[in-house]
Amino acid sequence: MGREDLQTKVLPELQQIAGTLGVTGHQRLKKSELIDAIMAKAPGDGHVASEDGAGSGNGAEGRDGSGASESRATDEGSSEAAPQGASEGDGGVSTMVSERPQGQDRPRDRRPSREERRRDRDRRREREREEREEELQNAPVRSGVLDVLPEGYGFLRASGYLPGTGDVYVSLSQIRRFGLRRGDEITGAVRNPRDNEKYPALLRVDTVAGVDPETARQRPEFDKLTPLFPEERYRLEHDPKGITERIIDLVAPIGKGQRGMVV
Repeated sequence: MGREDLQTKVLPELQQIAGTLGVTGHQRLKKSELIDAIMAKAPGDGHVASEDGAGSGNGAEGRDGSGASESRATDEGSSEAAPQGASEGDGGVSTMVSERPQGQDRPRDRRPSREERRRDRDRRREREREEREEELQNAPVRSGVLDVLPEGYGFLRASGYLPGTGDVYVSLSQIRRFGLRRGDEITGAVRNPRDNEKYPALLRVDTVAGVDPETARQRPEFDKLTPLFPEERYRLEHDPKGITERIIDLVAPIGKGQRGMVV
């Protein structure tokens, strides 16, 4: 049987012939590779014996021998194909996969009780309070005029009434707590800015306009005071030769209780 005859056969027939000839791993080879392997295993004349056992001394023995050799070759091919298939699927490295038994759950961490959470919270608050007290003891004291921004927080202007590099940040909660107002002169302890902060922050308010913060908080608001309109007029003209006083009396008369500004 030559190459032309082998090409007319289907793949299962070629695998059977290859198994008879003892071709290793014939079940994994393609048709063209099987034909080449069969021709390489063929005798020196390049012809392959037919499947019915022709060329053997005894037909029955040839069939039995070919069947035995085929089964052995098939077993060898299967035993060789299985490890290689596993290695190809795993990228060349065979691994052992262990499955977790069903019904076996992972141990869960015990959740802290309510009492433990309360104790942890109290310890954290106590530690924060101690750190704050230590920070207040070592904090420097600064003074400035409060400038409240439309957002609610403010700054202590250290250099006049304009913004500067030495300004101190005042939080909205401090402004509401002490009733601070724009223009108040405030003195208090200051801490240095942290990593993500630009300005130092006010930690403690010592005085507001020179008095205790609680006393300054009781100040009445100027806009809510009851106005007293002038009822008695002041006359500045006392000398007929005083032209300036006479002009003021004519253009901008002044009464008792009137608010004004002298320029």
